[in-house]
Amino acid sequence: MFASQSTSVSSMHNPRADSDLRQLTTPTNSTRRIQRFALAASAAAGLALLAVPCWVLLQAGHGSMAASGAIGACLLAGVTVQQASALAAQRRRATKVIQAQQALSRSLAGQLEDERRRIAGDLHDSLNALLIRIRLDAQGIARATVDRPADLAAIRGRAGDISDHVATLYAQCSALMQKLRPEEIDLVGLHETLSDMIHGYNRAHPSCAFALAVDGNPRTLPSDVGIATYRIVQEALSNAIKHANATQVRVQLRVDAEHRHVAISITDDGQGLEMTRLQRGRGMTGMRERAQALGGSLQVDSSPGAGTAVTAQLSW
Repeated sequence: MFASQSTSVSSMHNPRADSDLRQLTTPTNSTRRIQRFALAASAAAGLALLAVPCWVLLQAGHGSMAASGAIGACLLAGVTVQQASALAAQRRRATKVIQAQQALSRSLAGQLEDERRRIAGDLHDSLNALLIRIRLDAQGIARATVDRPADLAAIRGRAGDISDHVATLYAQCSALMQKLRPEEIDLVGLHETLSDMIHGYNRAHPSCAFALAVDGNPRTLPSDVGIATYRIVQEALSNAIKHANATQVRVQLRVDAEHRHVAISITDDGQGLEMTRLQRGRGMTGMRERAQALGGSLQVDSSPGAGTAVTAQLSW
């Protein structure tokens, strides 16, 4: 009985039906292609959503390859825009830092000039007044001994020495005050002050011809720019005297008030110097810091036997 039932069940099995079922349930090459196409379509749809701002580029494309290329271009453009935005933000932050540093340097330079002005005033008000009184006393001693016996000649000589020493000290103090704070800049202006400086160098160093040329109106310069210009010229001329052994030194200023800019040039025909030696100098560092504090720059070109050129660009 069981055998007959088994035979009956076996006879009910249809191999063709099994084959059809397997074809329906087992992935074939065509179904795999359909699945891959569906996945690709889903991915393309996702990319299209991300690239909505670039729909114009999609419309301009023809076919799936053009659309895919447009989407890729849009995504790449988006990344590039983000990077450019980040770089722009970094540049803005760096610019703010530089501006803050320049403002601090300018403030410190202003405070230094104020301190120099105060010291110069103290020297003038106290030390110079005392020296003048000493000199007058010495001159009084000399006059008092004119009609006395010959043994007072030594007193007159000593009094004369005192007067001479005080006069020398007075001149040195005046020169020191001039270095600390040239009051002529406030009284007569930068152009006249530089002219006096050039005349002084010509008198003190007759073997070298010093010249000044000014283009524009230096009176339009702000006080801090005028002081920086004076200090740069002062230091450059000092270096020329100490190291250049030149026969000609030329100072030139070009003031552009419209564009708030001044160009400074000091050149000589001397023996020149090695740049490494120049860079180590404290004076060179001071000139460069003055220029940078005003958002400017300073450059020195020199080589043995070729003279020296100091150029500075200042803005306000």
